[in-house]
Amino acid sequence: MTVTKDTRVWEGIKAGFKTDLQLSVGFFEEDRYGPENDNVPVAYIAEIQDKGYGPPARPFMSGANGLTGVIRSTPYQKEYQRSLARILEGKTTFTQEYQLIGRLLVQDTKEIIDDWSSPPNAALTVELKGFNDPLIETGTMRDAVKYKIEKGS
Repeated sequence: MTVTKDTRVWEGIKAGFKTDLQLSVGFFEEDRYGPENDNVPVAYIAEIQDKGYGPPARPFMSGANGLTGVIRSTPYQKEYQRSLARILEGKTTFTQEYQLIGRLLVQDTKEIIDDWSSPPNAALTVELKGFNDPLIETGTMRDAVKYKIEKGS
């Protein structure tokens, strides 16, 4: 009886661990409001909203109830474990798992923006907008949320 060792899957997994890919979720340089708003970067407005530089802080990205909290939550920790298991079993690649997690994070970020209610808009802002949705005015910021998989540092 001859036993042969097939290391192709393991070699692929090891190569994947050496990857320098990075998953980023949020707003990117090319995402801008239109000329009627001086082509302001969406990321700039998102940071103002998140940190409260002017309006009250609505930490939809950095806070415990924002994207940072979602990433650290038990369901995501379990998803990371399932992803790693699929990679180790040779069923998928790091890029495929980054795509899966990226899509989930984009969806969750959009839901956070849609559902954000506190602090509410000021009475004058509600009057000007016609509704009280603190992180939505035109929908541009919400619609700009995306993910990228790029070479990391």
